[in-house]
Amino acid sequence: MEPVLLVDNLTVAFPYRKSWLEAVRGVSFQLYPGETLALVGESGSGKSVTSAAIMGLIDPPARIQADRLLFEGKPLLRQSESQWRKLRGNRLAMIFQDSTTALNPVLRIGEQVMEPLLLHEGKDSTSARLEALAWLARVGLPQPDRVFHSFPHELSGGMRQRVVIAMALCCRPSVVIADEPTTSLDVTVQAQILQLLRSLQDEVGMAVLLITHDLGVVEEQAHRVAVCYAGEIVETATCEELFSNPRHPYTRGLLDSIPRLDRPVSKLTSIPGTPPSLHDPLPGCPFQPRCGPRLERCSREPAPEIEGVRCWLMEKEAAVESSAG
Repeated sequence: MEPVLLVDNLTVAFPYRKSWLEAVRGVSFQLYPGETLALVGESGSGKSVTSAAIMGLIDPPARIQADRLLFEGKPLLRQSESQWRKLRGNRLAMIFQDSTTALNPVLRIGEQVMEPLLLHEGKDSTSARLEALAWLARVGLPQPDRVFHSFPHELSGGMRQRVVIAMALCCRPSVVIADEPTTSLDVTVQAQILQLLRSLQDEVGMAVLLITHDLGVVEEQAHRVAVCYAGEIVETATCEELFSNPRHPYTRGLLDSIPRLDRPVSKLTSIPGTPPSLHDPLPGCPFQPRCGPRLERCSREPAPEIEGVRCWLMEKEAAVESSAG
């Protein structure tokens, strides 16, 4: 099966004074039809910048480079704005984290949900209105007709977020990038929205790139997981493998920091130290100042990727296994 989205060696840099700050460095992954790939990591790890680059939402003078950035086999880089308008919100859609900025404050909700249906699917106003109402109901909004005629400021944050989700899904995209899609929703509605995403995957083979820091959502929703740290992907694995046998020290730290019912709650586990600054990147592994089992070479050389893990410890483990065999 060919990937519907292929990202190969993506780097995103922003100008700062007389230099460049690399927010994303050498990110690579594939997303397949019907699959959910989760990008996880703490704030500032490059998850949202990666998604914005894929959606063509980063403008010059920022610099975006990639060996390949393909959607449905076609390159995304260097597209014209008219090509992006045909693609965004249609075959490639995004659920934004901040519903306040995602919605136009001077347009009624109905106009905004109808817009992609009118623009991309060529529906007349009557059929677009009926489908928009159906989607507002499908994402769990009470009284869809009242919401349809409301302005964004007349809705709660959770209701606005559900509107944003309806707008992203109404054209049944082949890929939807979900950037913290359920952050502002209560647990019941969150479960409803995640179930809606799963049902659309079954219905149309939609792929989901799920950006989140909620590992509970990841375990329930994702097929594969890519762990981000300091603008890099440090580990990629199936969801089952990652939770049962995390291999990168950062991944282990993330999972150890989750409160568990089988452990005392008097003290939560945390990862010591702070992520490196973009202004002062480290010459070796970006995680090495916070890593307990680090090696001497970790501070000098960027780690290669070995079996989906970007860590020098993997080379050491491979050598031990080879000698034992």
